[in-house]
Amino acid sequence: MTLLFLFASIGVLNGLIAVFYLVVKRQRTVSDIYFAGLVLMLCVRIGKSILLYFFSEVDLLILQLGLSACIFIGPFFYLYLRSLRKVQQSFARIDLIQLTLLLVAIISVGVIYPYNRYPEYWNPEIVQGIYVIWGVYFLLGIREAYLLIGLNHKTLRDNHKYLIIIVLGVSLITISYQLALYVGFTYIWGAFIFSFFFYLIGLRALFKFKTIVPQSKPRKLDDGEEIFQKINSLMKNEKLYINQNLKLEDIAKKLGVNRHAVSQVMNEVYGLGYAHYIKSHRIAEAQVLIKTRSELSLEGIGYEAGFKSKSVFFESFRKLVGCTPAAYKKQLKT
Repeated sequence: MTLLFLFASIGVLNGLIAVFYLVVKRQRTVSDIYFAGLVLMLCVRIGKSILLYFFSEVDLLILQLGLSACIFIGPFFYLYLRSLRKVQQSFARIDLIQLTLLLVAIISVGVIYPYNRYPEYWNPEIVQGIYVIWGVYFLLGIREAYLLIGLNHKTLRDNHKYLIIIVLGVSLITISYQLALYVGFTYIWGAFIFSFFFYLIGLRALFKFKTIVPQSKPRKLDDGEEIFQKINSLMKNEKLYINQNLKLEDIAKKLGVNRHAVSQVMNEVYGLGYAHYIKSHRIAEAQVLIKTRSELSLEGIGYEAGFKSKSVFFESFRKLVGCTPAAYKKQLKT
């Protein structure tokens, strides 16, 4: 029993460590956060199963917490795979709304009908509702995996083979818990499956120097150069950069393309990213204003060029030009 408990619980403990790493690391992505949410919910649900299986007396609040976590396993699985397929660089509003509604719903149910006072409401009605939501989102996630990976194993990239391990692990865990609910299958198998696949992923990452979470790289745009030229034309003709609140979405809307395409062009064609591109245009504008608008203060020139603050203007000018605006103005005079 001791060895079984150790094997079942050690995956949960290390899963929580992985969640902490994914959340606090510097270059975290949208898919990192969704994957962290998926692992966290699995850890909570499986941790509850371990306690219930090995210990007869478990606080009913822990049971309620474990059951509540189930409502998020399917959604996080689906959102994680979709974020990989769409190469999301920011959280979609509709995704956050879905998670918020589920959070409000499960908290409301837990407050109005706490498990320790209304167990007859939870079993089976509330629990079955939670498992239905888990199952529906799980199937949506499988569809995303199919769209992302495809069926032709001969053309699979190594990254996709890695992703199959994750999909298979979540699938087996989901099936084991669904069977446990409806046909009396033991819950503890979900804990064993989680531990096995967690260490399988960990060992693969360790010995092949992979990241814990596979990342989906965007395909190179065929019309990247053309889009970049259109962006340059917009900057030249309309001077969009003088808008202090200019965003990627604004440029994408002007061009009639997706914001991710603009971001990708800035990284692939321009090479230095969107923020650097806009700053370079603003600095060029500031240099012109220093030459032609002697009535403006240096701070005023920064605002006219599109900078929100004096400090950002001065720091950007120094980095891109090699001197401060004041030194540049003095050089022009001499």
